[in-house]
Amino acid sequence: MGQYLNSALLLWVLSTGTLLPACQKGDLQTEKATITPLRQDFVHSLKAEGVLEPVVQETLTVPERMAGTLEMLLPEGSQVKKGQTVAKINSRSFLERMSRYTERSTEERANLMKQRAEMPLERLKIQAGIRDKQRASRLSQLEKDLIREGPRLDERVRVQMEEEIAALKAEQYPLQEKEELFNKGYLPEQELLAARQELLALETTRDTAGLTQTQQGNTYRQPEIQAAELKTRSAGLETRIAELEGKARQSLLRTQTRNQGSRVQGFERRFNTMQSRLNGTDLRAPFDGTVLYPRLWGDQVPKVGMDVWNGLPVVQVARTSQLRVRARIDEFRIPHLKVGQKVKLSSPGLPGEFFNGTVTKIEKLAKYKDESKPVGLKYFEIEIEPEKIPPALKAQMRVDLEIAISTLKQVWTVPLETLVESNQTSRLRIREGSQIRNLEVKVLARSENRAAVQGDLSGKEAILLGESPL
Repeated sequence: MGQYLNSALLLWVLSTGTLLPACQKGDLQTEKATITPLRQDFVHSLKAEGVLEPVVQETLTVPERMAGTLEMLLPEGSQVKKGQTVAKINSRSFLERMSRYTERSTEERANLMKQRAEMPLERLKIQAGIRDKQRASRLSQLEKDLIREGPRLDERVRVQMEEEIAALKAEQYPLQEKEELFNKGYLPEQELLAARQELLALETTRDTAGLTQTQQGNTYRQPEIQAAELKTRSAGLETRIAELEGKARQSLLRTQTRNQGSRVQGFERRFNTMQSRLNGTDLRAPFDGTVLYPRLWGDQVPKVGMDVWNGLPVVQVARTSQLRVRARIDEFRIPHLKVGQKVKLSSPGLPGEFFNGTVTKIEKLAKYKDESKPVGLKYFEIEIEPEKIPPALKAQMRVDLEIAISTLKQVWTVPLETLVESNQTSRLRIREGSQIRNLEVKVLARSENRAAVQGDLSGKEAILLGESPL
């Protein structure tokens, strides 16, 4: 029984909990506030925050391919003269690399001087080798000419005389008479044998002289002449090869020397570049001005002892006599801005004081508020040139700006809360007694809290604030 009563009590509580909000909502609907439209001049303005920055300023960064630690930095706000050192970078590793580079440059220069000194000797060696080949070629040519001409005239005459004399002696030799005398017993056998031997020697001399004459002819000596011609041609080819090799060798030596010279010049250029970078470790003021610190990451500023590297902004030098306002406008409001629009400026540091300015520049490229975290809205940077800045305002002070975007004369204006927008149309809900009528209107312009509309309005309508369920 007790369990049944608890369940019934729970159901009653749930039913009363669902009915009460419905009743309260109905009461609120009947009591919803209304307003009437106002006919007035409508000014659409855009509000934002900016910073006073010098018009003329230059950021000094770490030189290219340089890294180290920040050794010296003048305090922010210091007044400096042109050429004065405002920051100094200590780069021990760069100095060590530069020392090694200097040694390499000295070595390359020594190699260049050695090549230039050895080049005349190498050229003489090449020319001497070519002259030796040319001399051998001329000797081969002379030898070929001698072989082509054959034996001298006196040599040919001598051989011919030897042949003829030997032939005559052999023809007239009395061997037959001596054989007859031997057969009769008047001549010893030994003398006969000597006679035969003498005749054989004459015939041998004759045949040898004839063979020598045959060998002296061009037909017999043709292989020797061809061999001499081939030898001469080979010597000429060797000479031509030596000349071409000599030219190629000399060209190679010149190319190597030029390349070595170019390498030395490259080392010198790099050394000069490194020297300029080393000189750039002392960051000097480009003109008379005030020292400012750039913001590196968020609100972090440079400080002595921090690590720095190529391209990192270290310090700024600015002329604070001429200032401008730089601000950021998000991507949704930037379409309303144009160059030349008037701006009303004020500063929290000078409450109640205002000064005017003009939009002079709108960046074309949007950026994230924090480039290290590319998420969220994008912003466009704009520049505003103030007409006259109060003397109390200094560089890097924050200013509030209000930009007049458009002004409409004598139009109906309503709060933004009264607009009901759907399907690219805008309407107002007007209460007429116990009925609600929808009136379609055209939105001419918007501000941060009101809208200028065009429609069939008289100024006596009771326009509901907010949208109620049908």
